[in-house]
Amino acid sequence: MSKFLNVRLRHMRVFLEILRKGSLVSAAGSLNVTPAAVSKSLRELEAELGVRLLERRKTGVRATAAGERFHQHATESLLSFNRAISAVEEPEQREHRLRIGALPTAAGSIVPNALKELFAPDERANVDVVTGHYENLAAALRASELDLIVGRIITRDTVGLSFEQLYEESVVAVTAPSHPLFQTDALDVTDLSKYPIIVTPVGSTVRDSVDSFFFAHGIKPTALIIETFSDGLARNFSAITEAIWFAPAGLVAQDLKRGTLAKLSIDHGSLKTIIGLTTRTNEALSGSARRFADLLRQLAHQTEGG
Repeated sequence: MSKFLNVRLRHMRVFLEILRKGSLVSAAGSLNVTPAAVSKSLRELEAELGVRLLERRKTGVRATAAGERFHQHATESLLSFNRAISAVEEPEQREHRLRIGALPTAAGSIVPNALKELFAPDERANVDVVTGHYENLAAALRASELDLIVGRIITRDTVGLSFEQLYEESVVAVTAPSHPLFQTDALDVTDLSKYPIIVTPVGSTVRDSVDSFFFAHGIKPTALIIETFSDGLARNFSAITEAIWFAPAGLVAQDLKRGTLAKLSIDHGSLKTIIGLTTRTNEALSGSARRFADLLRQLAHQTEGG
């Protein structure tokens, strides 16, 4: 054991940052040090351990077998160290920090409702909510840059991740209240093909449900199709045009309540999306992340029950 007494926390931080960023230069930038300092720390670490941890390639760095093993335990050690520091802080000095990855299906509905209940009005808190493609969020979760992801797991690469289904949410078709389809006596779903369609990109769960709905009814859109994860763009465009936006019900609930958008009378079993919770398999949630996950489960139960 005494052989490794010169392995410092800075060595582990540098090593983990190199792997996270994929190169020594990028790691140096994020650590605000020179590439030479990063290279020196890596050499010192490898010399102390007596093994090579990283291989340099044209496309960046890659961990050796020894590097992979060290990476796992170094990550756990730093997490334990940070928890030890937090454990001895005075309550009034402790600042809650919660890092959430949220897919668009959840960012506009269950996530804000859970955050509303999480912190007391006089409690200091720091919450980061990151949205985007699942693959990017999953990579950040594996790198411990996020505590959890709320949404639907939509990738086959589930190594190191665990998905817990919370509830199913309806996908609704919404438009401007003045849309011509509201002027007809009975809605014919095939008429949807005549108008611009706004939907999430191929591969998303909302898109899968909409494609199934179109296929079942023989709907072949002939007008503009806008694929986007931006609910802001979809909301504004559908409000000022004749576009039809297929969105999770929770995402547009307030728009429908305010009357800025209106829901078409479409009901089909395939128009559903799954909302769930993704976490790391080898690490239990702690602190505000654990309480946030519990609130998500409570809200999901209320959603299914109501």
